[in-house]
Amino acid sequence: MQKSINGATFRKMILNGAKLLDAHKTHVNELNVFPVPDGDTGTNMSMTMLSASREVGNCPTNNMPELCSAVAKGALRGARGNSGVILSQILKGMTSVLSQSAELTAKTFAKAFAAGTDVAYKAVTKPKEGTILTVIRAISEGAEKAAKKNVELKDFFAAVIDAGEAMLKQTPEMLPVLKTAGVVDAGGRGLLILLQGFNNVLLGKEETSLEFDDAYKATENADSPYGEKAHLNYNDLADIEYAYCTEFFIVNIYKKTTEADINLFREKLMNIGDCVLVIGDLNMVKVHVHSNAPGQVLTYALELGELDHLKIENMLQQNREMKKQQKEELKPFGLVSVCAGDGLTAIFKDLLVDNIIEGGQTMNPSADDIAKACDAVKAKDVFVFPNNKNIILAAD
Repeated sequence: MQKSINGATFRKMILNGAKLLDAHKTHVNELNVFPVPDGDTGTNMSMTMLSASREVGNCPTNNMPELCSAVAKGALRGARGNSGVILSQILKGMTSVLSQSAELTAKTFAKAFAAGTDVAYKAVTKPKEGTILTVIRAISEGAEKAAKKNVELKDFFAAVIDAGEAMLKQTPEMLPVLKTAGVVDAGGRGLLILLQGFNNVLLGKEETSLEFDDAYKATENADSPYGEKAHLNYNDLADIEYAYCTEFFIVNIYKKTTEADINLFREKLMNIGDCVLVIGDLNMVKVHVHSNAPGQVLTYALELGELDHLKIENMLQQNREMKKQQKEELKPFGLVSVCAGDGLTAIFKDLLVDNIIEGGQTMNPSADDIAKACDAVKAKDVFVFPNNKNIILAAD
């Protein structure tokens, strides 16, 4: 029974987690509707982890303090986007605990998840539930319970992932934009893919193929207009209020700069934008903000020190490109069927119907239900099959 691991195995976990996340970044991107629908959450989380794995790869020793320092440093330096920066803070909190032990047990990891949750929540100026923060909190709570049992590490991680998956399925009920899009949170999915990569090392698995069930189903909530296969419709999502995602480091910080100055800088950013993340210390500060005045952001930052690794992205343009791609990918026709009961639903799925609406004699879907189910099918023309004469008018 494997109840503890050393630095060599931890190194493999980081490298494999980064590899698995990179392999599935496109799926995570497709879920990305919060905080803005710019389709880059998977890419940002992957690049954050690949930076961490490069630092780990360059670390000459398997001693936990050095390995953990490499993970934290690499993740922070490579952190991109809201999700990537939050992920770097989760890893920062975790490694602060893991670095203190040569042998890592379930109890050590449970404490690490708790620390990661704490650091991540503190890093976000206005934490939102239904995001990666909610998922890491559920993971931490699941880890605490699982660590009380005398189980192998692979079983501990399986329980942790199950706790995260259960919470991930609830995220659409916490964030209306997820419910509208008919998907779970992208950042939470990315985090769980990373942990699955960790556990695959303990299981001795090499494969990188995973299957996901991340559509928010009508069967889970009667008010949801989405059936078995929900597709994002970016035209239905909220407009992007702040157009420019601005990220950079403040380095070579001036001697006159104080911690109070950094806190005041954070407050200034909150007045001109959102998704504000200002993390670090008087040695180096990582900045992430969405605003309509990137020049003003940089002007404020230059009062504290020099700027490095500057990146400004136009999220409006990213959203336009996704809408264009969505239109280009439309197939000639799609099928939507109203079905009553699991048996008929299974038959119609076998017949390759794109979307299923639950309904029948005593439960007639509305015209809006049918329209939204059609919108969720990526096709130029959609054929609707009502299963009852009382549904024909609504379908028309």
